[in-house]
Amino acid sequence: MEKTELLINFISRIGKEMLSCGANLERVNITMESIAHHYGIHDLGIHSLSTMISISALGEEGRNVSKVTRVPPLILNMEKLRLITVLVKKVNKEKPEPELLDSMLEDTLAGVKSHKESTRFIGFLIAIAALTRLFGGLWQDEIVAIVNTALLFFLSKMFTKLRINHILTNFIELYIVGMITGLLTWAGFVQNFYVVILANAFFLIPGIPLVNSVRSIICGNELNGLLELFKVILESLSIVAGAAASYFIFSSCIGNLEDAFPPGDYSNLLYDAEIIVLSFLCSFGFGLTFHISWKEIGYAGIGAMLVRTVYILCLYFIPGYRFLIMLLAAFSADVFSESIAKIKHCPATYYLYAFVIPLIPGDLAAYSMFGVVWQNGTLFMENIIPLLESLLGISVGFVLASSIMHYVRKIKLGRMFAHNIKR
Repeated sequence: MEKTELLINFISRIGKEMLSCGANLERVNITMESIAHHYGIHDLGIHSLSTMISISALGEEGRNVSKVTRVPPLILNMEKLRLITVLVKKVNKEKPEPELLDSMLEDTLAGVKSHKESTRFIGFLIAIAALTRLFGGLWQDEIVAIVNTALLFFLSKMFTKLRINHILTNFIELYIVGMITGLLTWAGFVQNFYVVILANAFFLIPGIPLVNSVRSIICGNELNGLLELFKVILESLSIVAGAAASYFIFSSCIGNLEDAFPPGDYSNLLYDAEIIVLSFLCSFGFGLTFHISWKEIGYAGIGAMLVRTVYILCLYFIPGYRFLIMLLAAFSADVFSESIAKIKHCPATYYLYAFVIPLIPGDLAAYSMFGVVWQNGTLFMENIIPLLESLLGISVGFVLASSIMHYVRKIKLGRMFAHNIKR
C-alpha cells in the first residue's frame, strides 16, 4: 500500500472517530486537512457529512486515491476527543512514517478511560433533578423526574441493544414516563405535569446536534446542517408525540401548558443565585455523561455558572433582545472554553458542550413541537421565533468567538516567526 493511500485511510479514520465522539464538522475538516498538508498532500478533496466522510487525493504515480467511511451514531465522549486531539498534534509535529499511524491511533483509542455506566447514570440523575427545579418544579416533581430518568436510562440501553429506530423509541419512552407522570398527577402527587415531562425530555432531546446543525448552516456546510436539523426535528416530534399521547388520557387533571411556566424573576438576587447554582449542577451532571474526566468536571460546572451569569447580566441590561443576549452568552462560553483549554492543553470542545448546556433552548423546541402535534398555531408561533433567534444567536456567538481566537493565534504565530527571523 503506497504512502498516500495509508495517509488517506488514517485521515478518514481520524475524521470518523472525531465525529462519532462529538467534534463539530468544521473542526473535523480542518483537522483532516492539517494532517494532509503536514505530509505534503495539498490536492486533497474532502466531502463530509455527520454520517459519512469521502476523501480523495492524487497518489505518487498520479493515480487517484479515494476512501469513503461511514460514521457511526454520535456518542458524546469528550475524553476520547481530547486524546485524539493530542495524537493529531503529535502526528503533525513529528510526522511519523505512514505505516505507524494506524497503530498509534489504536493505542490512543485503547487508552480512552470512559466513565462507567453507573457514573453516567448518576450524572443524568443530577442533571435532570437540577433541570426540574430550574423549570420551577417542587420536590415531588423532582422525585418523579428522577424515577422517570432512571427508567429512561435503562429503556434506552435496552432499545440500543435491540437497534430499534430512535424515532420509534423516543415515542415509546416518553409515552411510558408520560403515563406514569399523568397517573401521579391525577393522584395529586405531581404538582406540574409539564415541568416533569420537559425535564425528562432533555434526556432524549438532541440538544447538541440541534445547535451544531444551525452552526453548520451558518459556516457553509448547508447540506449537512439541513440534514441534521431535519433529523433533530423528527426526533423531537416523536418525543413530543409520546408525551402528547399520554397527555390526552389525563388532560382533565393536568391544566394548560401556557400556565405551567411562569416567567423567572431575574430582579430577585436569591432567584438569580439559585439559577446559577442549578446551572452548575446541570452541566456537572451532563459533563459526567459526556465522559469529562473527574479532574476536569469541576471546570464544566464553573464554566456553566459563568455563562449563566453573563446571560442574567444581559437580561438586566438589554432585556427583550433575545438574539443579542444568546450571542453574547454563547460568545462568552466559547471564550471561556478556549481560555481553559489553552491552560489545560485540551481541545476547546472538551469544555464547550458542558458550558453551553444552560443556553440550549430545549424548552422552546419542545413547546414548538407541542404546537405542531396539538395543531396549536398560536403556541407554535409564540415559540418557534424565539427558538430560531436563540439558535442563531448561539451559532453566531460561537462562530464569532472562534474566528477572533483563530486570528489571535495567527497574529501570535506571526510575531513568533518575525522574532525568530530577527534572531
